[in-house]
Amino acid sequence: PAPTVSAVTIDPSTPAALDVGKNLTLTASVTYDTDTSSYDAKLDRTVTWTSSDPSIATVTTVDGKGVVSAVAPGKAKITAVSNANKEKSAECEVTVSGITLSKTNLTLLVGRTESLTYSAFGTAADKGIVWTTSNPSVAEVFGGSISAHYEGTATITATANGTGYTAECGVTVK
Repeated sequence: PAPTVSAVTIDPSTPAALDVGKNLTLTASVTYDTDTSSYDAKLDRTVTWTSSDPSIATVTTVDGKGVVSAVAPGKAKITAVSNANKEKSAECEVTVSGITLSKTNLTLLVGRTESLTYSAFGTAADKGIVWTTSNPSVAEVFGGSISAHYEGTATITATANGTGYTAECGVTVK
Protein backbone atom coordinates (compact mmCIF):
# COMPACT_ATOMS: atom_id res chain seq x y z
CA PRO A 1 0.00 0.00 0.00
CA ALA A 2 1.08 3.59 -0.60
CA PRO A 3 2.41 5.47 2.43
CA THR A 4 -0.05 7.77 4.23
CA VAL A 5 0.59 10.88 6.30
CA SER A 6 1.02 9.96 9.96
CA ALA A 7 1.88 13.34 11.50
CA VAL A 8 2.66 17.01 11.00
CA THR A 9 5.02 18.90 13.33
CA ILE A 10 5.99 22.57 13.50
CA ASP A 11 9.44 23.84 14.46
CA PRO A 12 9.72 25.73 16.71
CA SER A 13 6.69 24.27 18.49
CA THR A 14 6.74 27.00 21.17
CA PRO A 15 8.16 30.12 19.51
CA ALA A 16 9.46 33.06 21.53
CA ALA A 17 7.24 36.16 21.71
CA LEU A 18 7.54 38.59 18.81
CA ASP A 19 7.44 42.36 18.74
CA VAL A 20 4.98 44.10 16.39
CA GLY A 21 6.50 44.33 12.93
CA LYS A 22 8.82 41.36 13.40
CA ASN A 23 8.75 38.09 11.47
CA LEU A 24 9.29 34.47 12.45
CA THR A 25 9.82 31.53 10.11
CA LEU A 26 8.15 28.23 11.01
CA THR A 27 9.03 24.92 9.37
CA ALA A 28 6.47 22.14 9.05
CA SER A 29 7.52 18.50 8.74
CA VAL A 30 5.11 15.98 7.25
CA THR A 31 5.91 12.37 8.18
CA TYR A 32 4.51 9.27 6.55
CA ASP A 33 3.75 5.91 8.18
CA THR A 34 6.18 4.20 5.79
CA ASP A 35 8.98 6.08 4.16
CA THR A 36 10.33 4.09 1.30
CA SER A 37 12.83 5.48 -1.17
CA SER A 38 10.71 4.31 -4.09
CA TYR A 39 7.90 6.60 -2.99
CA ASP A 40 9.92 9.43 -1.47
CA ALA A 41 10.18 11.64 -4.54
CA LYS A 42 6.41 11.44 -5.07
CA LEU A 43 5.28 12.05 -1.47
CA ASP A 44 3.50 15.37 -0.88
CA ARG A 45 5.17 17.03 2.09
CA THR A 46 3.56 20.44 1.57
CA VAL A 47 1.25 22.17 4.04
CA THR A 48 -1.26 24.99 4.03
CA TRP A 49 -0.56 27.64 6.69
CA THR A 50 -3.34 29.57 8.47
CA SER A 51 -3.63 32.02 11.38
CA SER A 52 -6.53 31.93 13.87
CA ASP A 53 -6.40 35.75 14.12
CA PRO A 54 -4.79 37.72 11.25
CA SER A 55 -5.37 40.97 13.20
CA ILE A 56 -2.71 39.67 15.66
CA ALA A 57 -0.41 37.64 13.37
CA THR A 58 -0.54 36.78 9.69
CA VAL A 59 1.17 33.82 8.03
CA THR A 60 2.30 33.50 4.43
CA THR A 61 3.94 30.59 2.67
CA VAL A 62 7.48 31.25 1.44
CA ASP A 63 9.36 28.28 -0.02
CA GLY A 64 7.01 25.95 1.89
CA LYS A 65 7.79 27.55 5.25
CA GLY A 66 5.29 29.64 7.23
CA VAL A 67 6.47 33.22 7.65
CA VAL A 68 4.59 34.76 10.58
CA SER A 69 4.32 38.56 10.75
CA ALA A 70 3.43 40.17 14.09
CA VAL A 71 0.62 42.71 13.57
CA ALA A 72 -0.69 43.68 17.04
CA PRO A 73 -0.32 42.56 20.69
CA GLY A 74 -2.08 39.31 21.53
CA LYS A 75 -2.04 35.58 20.80
CA ALA A 76 -2.84 33.67 17.61
CA LYS A 77 -2.70 29.99 16.72
CA ILE A 78 -0.74 29.18 13.57
CA THR A 79 -1.79 25.93 11.90
CA ALA A 80 -0.08 23.79 9.27
CA VAL A 81 -2.40 21.33 7.50
CA SER A 82 -1.01 18.53 5.35
CA ASN A 83 -2.05 18.95 1.72
CA ALA A 84 -1.86 15.15 1.26
CA ASN A 85 -4.19 14.43 4.22
CA LYS A 86 -6.29 17.38 5.49
CA GLU A 87 -6.99 15.48 8.74
CA LYS A 88 -3.33 15.76 9.79
CA SER A 89 -2.18 19.11 11.13
CA ALA A 90 -0.09 20.81 13.78
CA GLU A 91 -0.43 24.16 15.51
CA CYS A 92 1.61 26.46 17.66
CA GLU A 93 0.68 29.58 19.55
CA VAL A 94 2.38 32.83 18.60
CA THR A 95 2.44 35.66 21.14
CA VAL A 96 2.96 39.24 20.03
CA SER A 97 4.38 41.31 22.91
CA GLY A 98 2.59 44.46 24.00
CA ILE A 99 -0.45 45.90 25.74
CA THR A 100 -4.06 46.31 24.67
CA LEU A 101 -6.73 48.39 26.43
CA SER A 102 -10.44 47.62 26.77
CA LYS A 103 -11.19 50.87 24.89
CA THR A 104 -9.15 53.09 22.58
CA ASN A 105 -11.60 56.03 22.66
CA LEU A 106 -13.92 57.22 25.37
CA THR A 107 -16.36 60.10 25.90
CA LEU A 108 -17.24 61.10 29.46
CA LEU A 109 -19.36 63.81 31.03
CA VAL A 110 -17.71 66.12 33.58
CA GLY A 111 -17.73 64.48 37.01
CA ARG A 112 -18.06 60.91 35.67
CA THR A 113 -15.58 58.08 35.99
CA GLU A 114 -14.87 55.00 33.92
CA SER A 115 -12.41 52.16 34.29
CA LEU A 116 -10.10 50.84 31.61
CA THR A 117 -8.76 47.32 31.73
CA TYR A 118 -5.59 46.15 30.02
CA SER A 119 -4.14 42.92 28.72
CA ALA A 120 -0.38 42.44 28.55
CA PHE A 121 1.27 39.84 26.32
CA GLY A 122 4.74 38.35 25.93
CA THR A 123 7.57 40.42 27.36
CA ALA A 124 5.05 43.06 28.54
CA ALA A 125 3.25 40.55 30.80
CA ASP A 126 3.66 40.56 34.60
CA LYS A 127 5.53 43.88 34.67
CA GLY A 128 2.90 46.07 36.30
CA ILE A 129 1.27 49.01 34.53
CA VAL A 130 2.03 52.70 34.92
CA TRP A 131 -0.95 54.91 34.01
CA THR A 132 -0.45 58.51 32.81
CA THR A 133 -2.60 61.30 31.40
CA SER A 134 -1.58 63.94 28.87
CA ASN A 135 -3.93 66.50 30.42
CA PRO A 136 -4.64 66.04 34.16
CA SER A 137 -6.93 69.11 34.32
CA VAL A 138 -9.31 67.38 31.84
CA ALA A 139 -8.99 63.75 32.94
CA GLU A 140 -7.02 62.06 35.69
CA VAL A 141 -6.20 58.36 35.83
CA PHE A 142 -5.39 56.16 38.80
CA GLY A 143 -5.02 52.40 38.42
CA GLY A 144 -6.97 52.50 35.17
CA SER A 145 -9.87 54.50 36.63
CA ILE A 146 -10.43 57.72 34.68
CA SER A 147 -12.05 60.75 36.32
CA ALA A 148 -13.42 63.51 34.05
CA HIS A 149 -12.87 67.03 35.44
CA TYR A 150 -13.26 69.66 32.68
CA GLU A 151 -14.30 69.81 29.03
CA GLY A 152 -11.50 68.94 26.61
CA THR A 153 -9.43 66.02 25.48
CA ALA A 154 -6.69 63.91 27.03
CA THR A 155 -4.76 60.81 26.14
CA ILE A 156 -4.53 58.10 28.77
CA THR A 157 -1.43 55.93 28.37
CA ALA A 158 -0.75 52.54 29.94
CA THR A 159 2.92 51.51 29.98
CA ALA A 160 4.26 48.12 30.99
CA ASN A 161 6.79 48.93 33.70
CA GLY A 162 10.33 49.14 32.34
CA THR A 163 9.51 47.74 28.89
CA GLY A 164 8.50 50.66 26.69
CA TYR A 165 5.32 48.84 25.59
CA THR A 166 2.37 51.25 25.64
CA ALA A 167 -1.29 51.50 24.70
CA GLU A 168 -3.42 54.62 24.52
CA CYS A 169 -7.03 55.66 24.99
CA GLY A 170 -8.24 59.04 23.77
CA VAL A 171 -10.66 60.68 26.20
CA THR A 172 -13.12 63.45 25.33
CA VAL A 173 -14.82 65.18 28.25
CA LYS A 174 -18.07 67.06 27.61
